[in-house]
This record gives sequence, structure tokens and C-alpha cells, in this order.
Amino acid sequence: MRVLFLIFIALLFNACSEKIEKKDNQKIVISTTIFPLYDILTHLVGDNAIVYKIIPNGVDLHGFQPTPQDIIKIKKSDFVFYLGDEYEPWLRNILGKRSKNYQISEYIDMIELSSHHKHGNKEHKESKFVHDPHYWMSIDEHRKITKKIFEILSNSDNSKELAYMLNATMYINSLVILKKDYTSTLEECKNNSIIVTHNAYNYLAKDFDFDIVSIGSVVDEDQIVAKKLTAIIEYAKAHNINTIALDAQANNNFTNMIADELNLKKVTLHPLGNISNDDEKSHKSYTTIMRDNLKAISSLLSCQ
Repeated sequence: MRVLFLIFIALLFNACSEKIEKKDNQKIVISTTIFPLYDILTHLVGDNAIVYKIIPNGVDLHGFQPTPQDIIKIKKSDFVFYLGDEYEPWLRNILGKRSKNYQISEYIDMIELSSHHKHGNKEHKESKFVHDPHYWMSIDEHRKITKKIFEILSNSDNSKELAYMLNATMYINSLVILKKDYTSTLEECKNNSIIVTHNAYNYLAKDFDFDIVSIGSVVDEDQIVAKKLTAIIEYAKAHNINTIALDAQANNNFTNMIADELNLKKVTLHPLGNISNDDEKSHKSYTTIMRDNLKAISSLLSCQ
């Protein structure tokens, strides 16, 4: 019944006009799904638009289903920016044939999951997705998307173009500085691989040339967990790994088991697909979380 009701709501709002006419003092409305896009949009528009993040804080992208209120909010938006149909299939029927929908994955050099992560000397596919959704872990890709969103908004809302340009310039400059800090910090490191709970870091590893061993992908497979954990423990010993990465938003039971077995230090990485209520209260942003991640990665790789 809930599915039928959601379809009814979607069909009802498909009758609405493509463009919502705005009065002089009425702000445009933008909806987005994931935190990295929300961070870009709020920085770019400032007080000149209303931005909704459809997926609530603390909710995983992969298991989310919209409420009727979410659908109404999306249908009333002037712009919708989302990751892509591969990751948010629930949006297809809601959006229909609206012209101002933007799949960000279309503008990204996406990594194929089957070829960019490994456990020891063996490669594994850890997701039902063909491509890795965590593009924002590449600062360069995040900057590329920022420029694309600025282009879309400024071309559609000429009266606010100057404000968008100033905000975009400041945001992009912060990303340039962030990339420089990553480059200098990770320039000389003793290790070349990290062990993580959940691999959201393929783009980062590609940009800075290190390997990832993902515990999450190991324990999710339909085989004996103990043997795989043993393999990771042996890998950590062979590669002199002394620090392991917990996940800020995942179950870290197996990671803690390995850390206790080898007496490893622990640091926390944030995958950034969404944030928690505590993150929001602390005014965490893309750049502040990425700087926290830089400290953790520097420790994981034993950088000087």
C-alpha cells in the first residue's frame, strides 16, 4: 500500500509545470540527496536559495526510501542534484521528465569497483554497484562538480550569478588549499597500504597512490569469516601495519578484533556520504571532515 501511495503522489505532481515561477523576493528551492552535494550547494547559494538534503542525517544512502513528504518536497524543487540512478533508483519515478534534474555521476570519471581494490594479492568486488559512488573522496572530482553546479545555477538564475561566483570562488579556493595539504602531508610515507572497515576511499587511494584492504568487503562475502580475518591479520604483519582505521558510521566489530589481536593503534575515517546529528551540531563541513581524514591517513601510512 505504501508503494502505491508513493506512486500516486509522484503521478499527482507530474502534472505540475516544469518551472516554478518566482516572485522577486521568493527564493529558488533545491533538493539534493548526499552530504557532499549539500555542502557544495549551501556554500554556493548562501542565503539566495533554500537547500533540502532529502536523506536525513545518519541514514545510509543505500537503504533509504522517501516519505510522501520527501516526494512533495522534491517535486516542488526548482533543481534536483543527485548522485545517479545506479545509487538512488527510488528517484526515477519521482523525477519523471523534469528538465532540471542533474545526475552528478554523469560528470565524474567513475571508478569501476571490480578493478580498484584488493585484499592482499587478490582482487574482490565488494558492492552491488558497478561503479564506486564515493567520488567526493577525490578532491579534484569534488572541485569539478562544484564548478559544474555553479555553471548550472548561474546560467539558470542570472540575477544571482555574481553572488554564486563569489561563493564558488571561495569554496574552490578552500579545495585547492586542501589538495595542497594532502599532497604535502602524504608525500613521504613509510607504508603504502591501509586497512579500513568499509572501503569508501578508492578515489583517494587512486589520487595518492596507496592500496586499501577492506574488512567490510571480506566479512560481507558468503564464506568463512575466520579464514578471511586471519588472512588480513597476516597481511598486516607482512606489511608492518601498526595502525588500523575504524569507520565513523559503520559497525567496527571485526576491525576492533584485528586491532586487539595485533595491538594496533586505531584512528577513525569518515566516509562523508552523510553526516550525523553530532557532526551537524559541530558545524562539520566537507573540508573539516576531509582534514580530520588527512590526519588519520597520515597516521595509517606512517607519513613524516
